[in-house]
Amino acid sequence: MRGISRDNFCKINIESKVVAPALRRALENALIHRHPDVFFVDEAQHFGKMASGYKLQDQLDCLKSVANMTGILHCLLGTYELLTFRNLSGQLSRRSVDIHFRRYCADNPEDVQAFKSVLLTFQQQMPLAEAPDLVSHWEYFYERTLGCVGILKNWLTRALKDALDREATTVTLKDLQKRAWSVAQCQRMFKEIQEGERQLSETETDVQNLRSALGLGAKTIAQPEEAPKNTRPPGKVGKRNPKRDPIGVQQDVS
Repeated sequence: MRGISRDNFCKINIESKVVAPALRRALENALIHRHPDVFFVDEAQHFGKMASGYKLQDQLDCLKSVANMTGILHCLLGTYELLTFRNLSGQLSRRSVDIHFRRYCADNPEDVQAFKSVLLTFQQQMPLAEAPDLVSHWEYFYERTLGCVGILKNWLTRALKDALDREATTVTLKDLQKRAWSVAQCQRMFKEIQEGERQLSETETDVQNLRSALGLGAKTIAQPEEAPKNTRPPGKVGKRNPKRDPIGVQQDVS
């Protein structure tokens, strides 16, 4: 397409004269001809950086239109800010599916074991002469990452760069502490995480409010209905039940 090209590093260059409708047609044609299973949009929460909520609705309607035109499933990846998008309209809510990549929780033994396993994998993959001992300090790593592997990866990458720059044989705890997020930063991130987790949870109050709005009343546990009792004894219609009939005539001899 004229006005759109790639440089030697395969980076897409778009000239200023290319208008938005032309870019949309180029995207639709690429999706139709390449036909990927899923079209991923990373950092999709930036769609929400709009001055007006009405314009945000337009952007998501445009994404829905592209998905309909191409027949390709669109997957938006991002932070908990994405939860704002799903309730912009009933149609978006109906057509959206939430997939929550939750953090590891310290009060869950299985999550703690998994977090330690992640630390062990990272320490074994570091290109150093001597592997650092990360697992022994797992609580410190959990404290400053809030149980999020993405935060952990960025932290270890920065500490590893410092070690490689000074040609060290391993990453020390001092290197890690230098690159750790502050307590204030962790508290801010944890507050946002808690709010996001709350939006994804359903309380009993939420269920009761929905049922009340629908006119269903209080939620009760359904009990299986008992089959009506049959008072008629088993047997064929018109056939007497067996019993002893009187024989002869009883006379009074008094």
